[in-house]
Amino acid sequence: MTPKNKYFKVTAKCGHVGKGNYVPVAFAVKAESRSAASQKVMTYHRVKKQLSDAIISCEEIDRDSYKELMQANKEFKYLQCKCNRQQKEIEGFDSLICKNEYREERRKVEPAKSMKYRRAIYELGGRRSSLSLCYGED
Repeated sequence: MTPKNKYFKVTAKCGHVGKGNYVPVAFAVKAESRSAASQKVMTYHRVKKQLSDAIISCEEIDRDSYKELMQANKEFKYLQCKCNRQQKEIEGFDSLICKNEYREERRKVEPAKSMKYRRAIYELGGRRSSLSLCYGED
């Protein structure tokens, strides 16, 4: 007995729009389950595969919605671009670009701690081994 394929609308973060930015794109997928649909989308071009939160949502849809979404993706210029110049020619494309908040949080560094560490290295003449003796760090 073979499992029946279902239709899913998987929204993923797509790239090639700058570091820390993404464009949310809904893909129509035929799969056995939500997890299989998500894994399938992770292999598609332009999807930010390196992000742990690359899949925004995954919901089951009917066949008519599946066909409409497939047609909409065929007409979506962003998915057919071959270079940045073509991307820039799309009207209103800048309004589609979103900031990835997860990346922004990771970039934040505690300035006082890092400056304290740099100052200590500078005072020791650039020897990190001596710094570990002072602060007890490895």
